[in-house]
Amino acid sequence: MNQYEVWSLVHTIDQSHFAEGLKHNDERVRKLVAQRIGVLRDITQVNNLIEFLAQEHEEDVGHEIIRALTRIGEPAVPPLMRGLTDENANMRRASAQGLGGMGCVAAIGNLCTATGDQNPGVRKAAVRALGRIGILNDDVEAKVLTCLDDDDKRVVLNAAFASGYLGCTAAVTRLIALLDDITPPFRSLIIEILGDIGDDRATGRLCQMLVKNDGTGGADCNVDTSERSEHIIEALGKIEDPRAVQPLIQALIDYVTCDKDNQECNAEDRCTTTRADERERSGPSYIMRNIHQALTRIGEPAIPPLIETLRGWADSEEGNEDSAECSCCQPPTVTSEICSILSEFGPFGVETVLKLLGDEKVSVRKLAVKFFSEEDLNEKRILDALVACMINDSDDEVKILAAQSLGEGGQKSFDAIVSAVEQLHRSFASSEKRAIHGICTEALSNLIWRLDGPDDRKRHQTLDAIRKLLESSPPPSRMEMLGRMFG
Repeated sequence: MNQYEVWSLVHTIDQSHFAEGLKHNDERVRKLVAQRIGVLRDITQVNNLIEFLAQEHEEDVGHEIIRALTRIGEPAVPPLMRGLTDENANMRRASAQGLGGMGCVAAIGNLCTATGDQNPGVRKAAVRALGRIGILNDDVEAKVLTCLDDDDKRVVLNAAFASGYLGCTAAVTRLIALLDDITPPFRSLIIEILGDIGDDRATGRLCQMLVKNDGTGGADCNVDTSERSEHIIEALGKIEDPRAVQPLIQALIDYVTCDKDNQECNAEDRCTTTRADERERSGPSYIMRNIHQALTRIGEPAIPPLIETLRGWADSEEGNEDSAECSCCQPPTVTSEICSILSEFGPFGVETVLKLLGDEKVSVRKLAVKFFSEEDLNEKRILDALVACMINDSDDEVKILAAQSLGEGGQKSFDAIVSAVEQLHRSFASSEKRAIHGICTEALSNLIWRLDGPDDRKRHQTLDAIRKLLESSPPPSRMEMLGRMFG
């Protein structure tokens, strides 16, 4: 049947024949019938829903049956509670699933009992249901811990889920041990659960898993670049333990290094291609994004190590941004990633970079003057700091880069530069003229507009500023504009 035929069939089924629909051989029909029962809140179908939940083998249909029971609400609770002690194990399992899906607080005691059921499927459903209900007390905690030591791995895994749902810190030690005991496909789930619980006892083991150490001290890539590392980094960010900062930075360094080695520039196509034996990439890496988020969540304690790393890599990476054959092929660098992270710290990051404008390393100052965006120039202290750097820095390249950054500031930059130079009682230097050159025409237009004001003093000040610009040989286009304005 196509989807239209399925819908047509389901909507012609009379309520008295819903039971037949719940055992139809097409899972789409069963799912839609369960959905209709839930929408109608048909109390008469509660027993049928529980019975067919016990028989249902399709997960989507089972979820829809539980949703129907949840919509029916209180009338579904007594038969589900009775189902927990039914002689049929499938009925006991289905009843536990239903009560957990409903979030039935009244069933907590019965579900605790059900975690000791002889059937592992029932134990699995019962402990997961306790997690879904989300109330942690001494009895629930004890049952979850017992299930974490169960002989059946399915029960253990669902107890781990419950630990995460409940925020059960008492389970952390056992969960850490599971990282070695459980099969690899489920390891990422345990890592995610440890992050959700947020207990810093997991920090050491997670960091150990993140950064491989082969004992050689070589420069080869040591970071775990598997999908699992995304979960490790995300979990460390949720835990927010400062002890994770250095391993996260090491992961950033190793990942950037590996990423750079795996990229080849195809200048003809103006794009970055990745070697065929590496995973295809599109847009920012999930791993790198997770590193950014984790360090940002850890907060201020991450800033000093980040700056130390920035200073360590600044000299070696200087000029890398200009080395690519085409702009789209510029690989990420350690320093560019750290600058990006600092920008995500908000005020903490800005304060840090302002201090770097006075760093003893020229390469660090170059990074600092390029850090600020056009929006940052709205803040006077940032604007003044860049102007001071442009005027006073001992390195000409730093001055030029500061001038380029100021060029984004329009009228604000123009006023700040003119004011600073006038206070020095000298003509404009080359870097200052470069900054004026980079400022949009609007800045000069607004300056000339002031000549129409009634205040003689301000008008003379404006004329003096324009004369200084003329003496400093501004671009010809602006000369022509000024000539037109003055007739």
